[in-house]
Amino acid sequence: MKDELELLWTGLKVRVKDTFTSTFFIAWVLWNWRALLYIVYPMSMDLDSRLNHIEFNIYAGAWKPWLLLCVGPLVSTLFFLLVLPRWVNRIDKTYQAFLVERRKAQVEAQATLFWTAEEVEQVLEKNKALQLEIDEVRKRMGEISNDMMGMRQNLQRAQGDAAMLRQNIDEAGLGKARMSGYRG
Repeated sequence: MKDELELLWTGLKVRVKDTFTSTFFIAWVLWNWRALLYIVYPMSMDLDSRLNHIEFNIYAGAWKPWLLLCVGPLVSTLFFLLVLPRWVNRIDKTYQAFLVERRKAQVEAQATLFWTAEEVEQVLEKNKALQLEIDEVRKRMGEISNDMMGMRQNLQRAQGDAAMLRQNIDEAGLGKARMSGYRG
């Protein structure tokens, strides 16, 4: 008896390790879950009445037993073994390509953040040139400001001289006489 159980157990191990057999078994359970549940669940009925119920209610019809017991699980097994791995492989390749592109974009973004020594040197050179230009412009602005102050002082002097001349002309009375004869 023990030898027969060991022989049965080794045969079962081989069948479970075989992908087609194990996949067919899983598909068969998925297609026939109602019948399996009905065999186990209603304990109030005896086994004969449960089997009769399964035969007349679940597997009723000419084509339904073949569909549920053989064709459905076989087609599902072939789908799980042939089609599904290809879909998963295609999805995986697409996802891997997406990850590679995403990593490339990250590397490129990081590369733009870091400058080489030459780029730093170029920026420092530009900065020095711009600083010299700024200093030259400030110097020129100071000169222009001094020139403007000198011009403002000359203008104030000229306005003061013109006011003195008007006053002298008014005091001498020459301005009104001349202005009265002038018709312009």
